Amino acid sequence: MSNTTFIANRKHIASQHTINSNPKRVFPLLCPVREFDWIEKWDCEMIFSKSGVAELGCIFSTYNEEDGGNDIWVISRYELNQNIQFIRVNSIRSIRYDLTLTEKNGETDILWQQEITALNQQGNEFIETVKQSDFDKQIKMLEGLLNHYIKTGEAKPID
Repeated sequence: MSNTTFIANRKHIASQHTINSNPKRVFPLLCPVREFDWIEKWDCEMIFSKSGVAELGCIFSTYNEEDGGNDIWVISRYELNQNIQFIRVNSIRSIRYDLTLTEKNGETDILWQQEITALNQQGNEFIETVKQSDFDKQIKMLEGLLNHYIKTGEAKPID
């Protein structure tokens, strides 16, 4: 045990986007396996799922050096066509993603909330680099990818 006191930073960010279809069509695509269908550069490894797709307790991993390396993801909430929550943890930070789907005039509004908590000083430094504008840009990109897939059935190339 270290005598140094570590105080974790936490940041909340949120963004909303609209998908041109109803939640019954959109929700199944918010799955680590189905994301291969609509996100060209998506890469994950399934660790556990009884059904083979997203479900409560599903576990998978991803790797991104810029984000702290290997991440373990756990689906911690699963309300069909309404809400899915992922807990994503690596050696420097934990992220809770909470996606809430609301049907409006045959379309789906998705409120994407993210809570990032540092696990060490490197995590605190990472959190300082997280900007709302970057998150908004990422969510806008996902909105475009999902809408393209809903319309064409094919993944849109990522620039």
